[in-house]
Amino acid sequence: MKKKITVLLLALVMLASCVPAFAEGEENGLAALTKEDILSVPLRDDGRLIDNLDLDLYKEIGGESVTWTSSDPSVISENGVVSRGEEDKDVTLTASVGENETKSFNFNVPAAQNNVYALPNMTESYVDETFSGTELPANVTTLPCDPEKDTYEVKNGKAVLTRSDWSYLKKEPGFEISKDASKTAISGKFVIDFTVNTTSRYLRYAFIEKNWSGYAAYCIWDRSAGTFSVDYTDDGASASTSHNIGNFQDNKMKCTFFFDTTAKRFSLWINNELILTNVKFPSNVGNIGMFRIFTLTDSSMNGTGSVALDNVKIYKAEESTLFTDALALSESSILAAPKIREENGTEFLCDDLNLLTKAASGADIEWSSEPALIDSEGRITRQLTDTEVTLCGSVSDSNGNKLEKTFAFNIPGKYHDVAGIGYPREGEMLYSDSFSDGVIAQNISYDSSKGSVEEKSGTLSLTSPGWSEIPYIRIYNNTKASASDLNGKFCEEFVVKSTSDRFRMRWINSNWEEVTYMEITNFTNLVLNYKDESGARTLQSTVEANGTYKVKVLFDFSVTPARMTVWLNDTKILDDEYTKAQRGVAWTQFYTAGSGSYGGKGVVTIDNYKVYRVDESETPGFYVGDFEYTNAGTVVKGENGVSIPLFVTNADNEREASLILAVYSSEGKRLEKIAVTKAALSPLSQQKISASVNIEDVPENATMKAFLFEDLNNIKPIK
Repeated sequence: MKKKITVLLLALVMLASCVPAFAEGEENGLAALTKEDILSVPLRDDGRLIDNLDLDLYKEIGGESVTWTSSDPSVISENGVVSRGEEDKDVTLTASVGENETKSFNFNVPAAQNNVYALPNMTESYVDETFSGTELPANVTTLPCDPEKDTYEVKNGKAVLTRSDWSYLKKEPGFEISKDASKTAISGKFVIDFTVNTTSRYLRYAFIEKNWSGYAAYCIWDRSAGTFSVDYTDDGASASTSHNIGNFQDNKMKCTFFFDTTAKRFSLWINNELILTNVKFPSNVGNIGMFRIFTLTDSSMNGTGSVALDNVKIYKAEESTLFTDALALSESSILAAPKIREENGTEFLCDDLNLLTKAASGADIEWSSEPALIDSEGRITRQLTDTEVTLCGSVSDSNGNKLEKTFAFNIPGKYHDVAGIGYPREGEMLYSDSFSDGVIAQNISYDSSKGSVEEKSGTLSLTSPGWSEIPYIRIYNNTKASASDLNGKFCEEFVVKSTSDRFRMRWINSNWEEVTYMEITNFTNLVLNYKDESGARTLQSTVEANGTYKVKVLFDFSVTPARMTVWLNDTKILDDEYTKAQRGVAWTQFYTAGSGSYGGKGVVTIDNYKVYRVDESETPGFYVGDFEYTNAGTVVKGENGVSIPLFVTNADNEREASLILAVYSSEGKRLEKIAVTKAALSPLSQQKISASVNIEDVPENATMKAFLFEDLNNIKPIK
């Protein structure tokens, strides 16, 4: 037993010293050395090197001294220190043993001004510690430990803690790092950056306010599970996120924390990958005096093993351009109109988005969605059932660096009357303009002599410079040349925003008759002109003072007298009333106005303009989609599944559906495995139901087939 303990302690000492696994007794040690071995931080997919190398571990291999040489020591030194210059550099690093044995490694080091991975830009360095000596610097101190079970040392270019034993509620050793020995508080924008190599299963980081009033961030690294959890705040409430980044190559991890104590927010990169963006930390934290790296001691968290700390940097910093460009991509910035919330709290995206193709810096933005229900111009496509969609905006700069921002949306099914608003369904599209190409279409006319009209940032805008000026925009349903009336039954919709305290919208026919008229003053006072049985009428109402108005007008000129229904900001304000004129609509006019106490000065923007026929097809009472098999319907080892979309509208009572997935062998002659999933289908329900089976050994000639039954008792099939 004593011998076993001795062997175990020896193994732990080797880990703590970070000795290469092949260093002892391996005949061809240099040949076994890989690029990954000498990396302090695993490279990203593009292979660019921005972090110091771990050459301290490889000064001796197989009992022989190793000499390192660099093709450009100003970029990568013979000690592995990386210094980024004014341009990208390719550097070869060579290890030599004896006179004849060499091995070379090639690296690409990007220029310092290159916004690699959107990392912060250093403006002033406070700490840059590589632990090249034999003693800890004054600003790095050790936490209390059990000297019989825990040891500290500086070795192989690292500050190393070794825990040989673990016991519940004992001390939690580790390192405390500060800007200087006096623990001067750090405020403003700054970075705390470090790398850790550990064999300990549980490790945690704490960033502590100078006066110990709280933590800016608190993190736990579960090495064996490959997860890194971060505790922070969200709108004043506690929040946490867990990021799965694998088991960390060779147990190496670099953390880059970018703090802004003025805004009380931080962002986090792990192994140069951005995983948390601009999240809040507690309001009682005004600055950071120190941060700690220490092992855990808990009933279920065994902190034994080694912790090797290296490359500690603390510096003033500013956000990179790529970072600020991506940060500017917010849900509010791409929503042309607010989402619609149902009584159960679910929010649905019912309107096209305003997706910019250029960031403020000029960087390109590319958009994609999964599934592909939102195109690059922000137009949505509604499926038969409600669908969850992930939208990704990828910002790329001139150096080829990219940073992605994702958004999650619920897109309602084609027949889903969201929140019971009663919007008409889109049929044949007669005209649409997202104003995304920067060119004003041929069927749009305007008067810019008293103002300016331009298409930019995904909108068509009109600017009125003075109180008495009345510039306008006209959007024709056909062309300016024909100015013909659109008749029949159709819907016109758009989103209009205004900073003017008085603007108007008029629908005009080719005989210059006003079909209807809408005006909003002081952002809240609505006037709408129409007719009823008694003649001309005026609707006066109050609207929300947010300066954004989503307008839908359903015209029906197939009946006499012609009728219209009007929605404003997802509220029906006029229901099937007469239009003022009986001919169709030739154009819609937008303009500001100044009279009396109202000034028309300001900007009016129009977005997502559409004119379409109404889909009046009968809503299906019960719709069943196609079976969607995993693995393209091929039986594989592990999980095999199927799902199917279901849509119910006209059912008076709740219905039940049972989905059966069966796996057969011997070409369908023998049933091997079966799974059944039941679902309750209430009226107006829209969902996917799924079933799956786990196959340990795939039978010969295996096939799978799905069945959908309404009633298993009577074996009543649906599909």
